[in-house]
Amino acid sequence: MVAVRVLAVTAAAVVAAGCAGGSRVPAFPRPSGGPFAPLSWTSRAAPPARQTTVMAYYPPGREIVLFGGVTPYRHGFERALNDTWVFNEHGWRRLHPRHSPHPRDGELLAYDPVTRLLLLFGGYSQRGKQSKVFFDSWAWNGSDWRRRPSVRLPTWMPGEPVAYDPVARRITALAPMPGYGGSFPQKQTFNGNGKPMARWLWTGRSWTFHAEDPAPPMNGGALAPDPLSGGMLYFTYTPDTVDDPPPPDPTGTLDSETWLWRDGHFTKQTPSRAPLSGDPVLMASDPRIGRVVMVSAAGRLWTWTGTTWQPLASGPGPRAGAATAYDPALGALVVFGTVARSGTSTRQTWLWNGTAWNIGP
Repeated sequence: MVAVRVLAVTAAAVVAAGCAGGSRVPAFPRPSGGPFAPLSWTSRAAPPARQTTVMAYYPPGREIVLFGGVTPYRHGFERALNDTWVFNEHGWRRLHPRHSPHPRDGELLAYDPVTRLLLLFGGYSQRGKQSKVFFDSWAWNGSDWRRRPSVRLPTWMPGEPVAYDPVARRITALAPMPGYGGSFPQKQTFNGNGKPMARWLWTGRSWTFHAEDPAPPMNGGALAPDPLSGGMLYFTYTPDTVDDPPPPDPTGTLDSETWLWRDGHFTKQTPSRAPLSGDPVLMASDPRIGRVVMVSAAGRLWTWTGTTWQPLASGPGPRAGAATAYDPALGALVVFGTVARSGTSTRQTWLWNGTAWNIGP
């Protein structure tokens, strides 16, 4: 039996400012750009490789913002980062804001259409074997980070799923219930030994806790709005079993769970197929095809049909990555920090335009 460290996975926050009020299935933003034109890139510089990071689309700037993460694990050591980058039709560009959050990983990052700010919450700093959990809040206004007044934060666990819920019109995080101490996983299970997660909603001033029954277990995972149902789709790999080696799982359903939040409660889904076990997994809503898509660790693109996970005939694509976000200005799903076949993190960027992959700068 091997101890497992679950890496932080951040689902992209999908902007829903154009949602029609009272509609059961919200009107997701349609891409404003045409087919992505790689020749428009004027910059080839990309962020340094990192194992994890957070990344979200910032509508006022028509660009994706990337912040922090941790350096690849080498020689028993990894280091938290606090650099800020933006990605648009010109490629990557590093910014040098006057203020920045402390270096960190495992934080929450999502766009709030009410304040038109990109909000960052919590996380932890990793330096060698030392780690520190943060309970601060920051806002990005397009040119600088500003620390916000202290607020109640969701109970922390590394890489808790976060996304904007267009129906509730709230940033939503799945996190442990209040009072849970939080820690890194011990042996075969992630935080909480399978205890249920709770929904935390951002009110504009603080986070409110909402207990759910039933609720997904605390296994980490990814969260994204589901255009098909108007709900929120959550996907996770279950913790390792006591069997070593684990039993065969040719359909991917034995080692994974898919949950749908809709009409005020969670429902566990029963797909006939799912991406095979791997870590991390990246998931986002893709308005171009009107479905949730997932990039698996095996380098395959999957989509949620409403009843099951179906692989897309997308040709060669990225092997997972550090983070993903949908860019409506480009009409593309952007994946940064894809993983080489050797398992090492890279600084490569891929873009999915709804029909094919393009390799970015």
